[in-house]
Amino acid sequence: MGGWGRFIGTTGRRDGDARGIYGTGPQYTYDFLGLQAGQDFVRREHSNGSRDHLGLYFALGGAYGRVTHYDGITGESDVKGYTLGGYWRDVTMSKNTNDAETLSMWATDILLEAHAIAPCPDHGYLRLRHSHHAVDYARSIAEHRKFSGKNKEQRVKAIEKVLDGLADTYPACE
Repeated sequence: MGGWGRFIGTTGRRDGDARGIYGTGPQYTYDFLGLQAGQDFVRREHSNGSRDHLGLYFALGGAYGRVTHYDGITGESDVKGYTLGGYWRDVTMSKNTNDAETLSMWATDILLEAHAIAPCPDHGYLRLRHSHHAVDYARSIAEHRKFSGKNKEQRVKAIEKVLDGLADTYPACE
């Protein structure tokens, strides 16, 4: 039996665009906080090394936001929520799965370093920058930068796999 928990939080500020109709736009500040905790009540181990976890969890969360318009008028919003639920997880402790996930993160880092992809500044989605030179540079880095247990072809294939997994557009980012 085991328990788990996590705290989630972020805070931020967005300033209005100076190109707005009145030389400025609205300013936003926000805070998001959350707490999740759970308790496993059943754990089963299988002969292949995988495990089942069954348990209960609860979560508390809140969001607070404030906007100030160009004329100084402000508005606020405060939302709180909670939940109680159950879960079942099949945990597969496969070295191959962990290696694939780690290789994918390595390839993503190289694509970011080469400026072949970039996160959307408003939403965080990774997007292709449509620069063939940057993609070629990322491939070259992957060919020459070592990754434990992977040859050059496998490293370049990891770059291609990350690129194939990116969508061309994200409606929230248009």
